[in-house]
Amino acid sequence: FFFFFFFFFKQKTAYEISACLVGSEMCIRDSFNAALNEKSMPSSIKRLKLSGYVIILVIIALASTEFGVILAQFNDIKENINMVKYSRERIAVQMKMAFYINKIVLIVKGENIHPNMHIKNEDLRNSNIATAQGYIAESLNRYYEIQNLISLSKLSLSKDNKNLYSDKCVTLYYKGSGTENITKSYTLTEAIQQLASEVFTVHSLPLGLYVLGNDDIDFVLHNSFADLYTKMAHSADLFIKELKDRGDKKKISIYILYAFELAACFGSIIFLFPMVSSVSQTRLSVLSLFLDIPQNNVRLLEKKAEKFVSKSNEEVVDDILSHEGDILTGSLTLNANAEIESSRTGRHKRKFKNNNTSNAMFYLQYGFAVLIMAGYFSFNFATAYVFLGRIAKYGRELDATTGIHAETTNSYAVYQELVGHRMLLMMTENEAFQYLAKDKIPLMYTTASEIQNSHNDNQGSFKEDYKDTFIEIMRDDLCRYKTHFGFTFISCDGFLDGTIVEGLHPVIINYIEKLREKLTAYRAYMPDTGDTSANEEITEKFLTLKDMSDMELTVFEVIDFSIKYLIDALIESYTSQYDGEVTKRIILFVCFIILLLIAFLAIWTPFTNWLNEEVCQY
Repeated sequence: FFFFFFFFFKQKTAYEISACLVGSEMCIRDSFNAALNEKSMPSSIKRLKLSGYVIILVIIALASTEFGVILAQFNDIKENINMVKYSRERIAVQMKMAFYINKIVLIVKGENIHPNMHIKNEDLRNSNIATAQGYIAESLNRYYEIQNLISLSKLSLSKDNKNLYSDKCVTLYYKGSGTENITKSYTLTEAIQQLASEVFTVHSLPLGLYVLGNDDIDFVLHNSFADLYTKMAHSADLFIKELKDRGDKKKISIYILYAFELAACFGSIIFLFPMVSSVSQTRLSVLSLFLDIPQNNVRLLEKKAEKFVSKSNEEVVDDILSHEGDILTGSLTLNANAEIESSRTGRHKRKFKNNNTSNAMFYLQYGFAVLIMAGYFSFNFATAYVFLGRIAKYGRELDATTGIHAETTNSYAVYQELVGHRMLLMMTENEAFQYLAKDKIPLMYTTASEIQNSHNDNQGSFKEDYKDTFIEIMRDDLCRYKTHFGFTFISCDGFLDGTIVEGLHPVIINYIEKLREKLTAYRAYMPDTGDTSANEEITEKFLTLKDMSDMELTVFEVIDFSIKYLIDALIESYTSQYDGEVTKRIILFVCFIILLLIAFLAIWTPFTNWLNEEVCQY
């Protein structure tokens, strides 16, 4: 608008300063235009001009609001996706820390109690312990990192999820006197920090203190599977629910914005109709005042104007100005004489053109502009609707992929705890068995199938890069990634009886089947009395099996590394689409605003100026 006013102001000033440099006809026209200032402009034309400014400001405001809202929606969804990843990975990392702390405890326990479990090769013993401690330190660092990312996120949370991080709803268990435990309540963030602090303490313990009964070790092993785990899993499920709800709610908001945009575009025509009609009536009224002025009088005024603008001498100009009254007086006299002559010669009075044609042309041009604006808003609405519509399907695959990561690590850590100590806080031995056999195993089967099914349903939603990555990880030979993932087992092709060369999906099924077989075998040895005391015979039988080390490598290397790689590829696929949508919308928004201003200057301003000239030329 500053450019608009500055341009026309400079144009007007240039003509006034250099009137003698242009033709007499242009000078006459510009002299009349200069005389028609804001004070002399009819109020109806002023209202029409003001209406134009109001309309363009409303359209720009709506376009800017839509641009900001949609970008904010896309950004929230992107952040929500990351929160799903972090919350599920946080569970997996916690289970990994608990597993390797417990592994060191079992190594020390075997050396102290079970001669058959003693690792006679000192180098192998030290290697196993060093590897476990390395995993603990690595996992603890990642645990802190994930928690910081979640805590620093500005994503708006649902009420239930917000309560987990603001209310003291997580119960942690501390060893009390005798057999009783002390409980304290924390927020989820505080509870995670408490656990992380204890893991850091445990990591620094000498090997001789890695025994059950140590307060720090008991705190970590008990709370990793108790209420803290339940609340963490609940928070992850809420992030998934929020992602799906966010996609649905954003659709409603863009529906509302789209309705307002169309109402503003087409409603502006209705809004302008009385304004244009009022200007037309005013124009008719003004022009009708000049119908009685004969042609001779107009010619005389024209000659006087030409004489005025052609004289550069100030004395002549002053002389003309001093006779201004005579001109007006002479006009009246000539008017009377011309009327007599007109009646004598039978000449007809001048007529002006009907303005219906000009109004129709204006509505045609403005209607075309409205269609362009409506097309822009419709395109934005359609693309946003399609993009948001993919969120539900996308969230389904993300839920399954991140879910299998958390469930496999949790199930195996619980199984190790069960066969190693036959006790879990808040669970009896039988309850822990039922937890794995009836809850986790069916859930893992369902989740593994859901990964495949959801991906098949999303074939049209992702780029070819992610589709290729999914096939390579889930259905092709994983040994090609041995160096990239850092697998520690020597013979990759023969690992898990060659299942690894068939892809991650068969590996996951193989792990679930083995866990089911181990639980079936464990059931045969589990005493019917429900005694929860440590059974050394069962511990020795199950912990010395080679399958335990194979299952450990399966969960914490093959599945862990592969599934994280697949999750990152999945999120990268969404991010690339997100970045493409953002770039496209920025370009469209800038082009729309530029075209809108150009159309305003090319249609609206000439139209209002033409109305003024129509009044002035008579």
